[in-house]
Amino acid sequence: MTSSTGSGPHRGAAVRSSDLLLDLDRGGPMPIYRQIARRLEDAIRSATLLPGALLEDDVHLSRRLGLSRATVRRAIHLLVDQGLVRRQRGVGTVVAHCTVARSIEVASLYDDLERSGRAPATMILSTEICKADATIAVALGVDAGSRILRIRRLRTADRIPIAILDNALPARFVDLDLGALARRGLYDLLRGRGVEVHETRQRIGARTATSTETEYLGVPHGSAVLALERAAFDHVGEPIEFGRVCYRPDIMSFEMTLAEW
Repeated sequence: MTSSTGSGPHRGAAVRSSDLLLDLDRGGPMPIYRQIARRLEDAIRSATLLPGALLEDDVHLSRRLGLSRATVRRAIHLLVDQGLVRRQRGVGTVVAHCTVARSIEVASLYDDLERSGRAPATMILSTEICKADATIAVALGVDAGSRILRIRRLRTADRIPIAILDNALPARFVDLDLGALARRGLYDLLRGRGVEVHETRQRIGARTATSTETEYLGVPHGSAVLALERAAFDHVGEPIEFGRVCYRPDIMSFEMTLAEW
């Protein structure tokens, strides 16, 4: 099979992937279907196969590789289970937007994206010094009407919008270098001021996206989003930040590990 022309596969164009699979070890210990899945996974994660690319169907791919259709289908099922590709009725097998799995722990989205090999970027949507409403005042441990800093940002990964972050910080942070937030995560910026996030309290749910959120995240009207509400504290329990974040559920997921003691 030959590669598609140009610098990479075009969104929606069929991708002939057998040149990624020409040197399969047919006598080795790893099953062929796992070798196929691994090669295609590597191509997706390295952006050799881009999100939206249409893969060849099972019949054509099995013929080109000289394998049974069942072997190819089993490989594709592994990729579907990992969320790397999806089957669309009437279309075929399409490379999905890779998901980012976040642990339920003290970490910033920016740091998580960098660790997962993605390229995070930030657009500052708005900043203001304003008065804390009742909810924010309780979260930050200040009086209602107290002076606070509000920041709203759009976070992207590999140029794909994935989350809108709305953060409120107490008055001691009103001189924060907001320009640096376009290049660094909020928690990283706070660390630069000697402030470490020691504990967070988080609540995660689902709701319908607002019209503004659908516009910035590029999702259809009426779509669901993952909504996170978080309060962060330093090592002595002093409130540092209160945030509300909405995530695209087709890209973001959350992981936790539970153990019995």
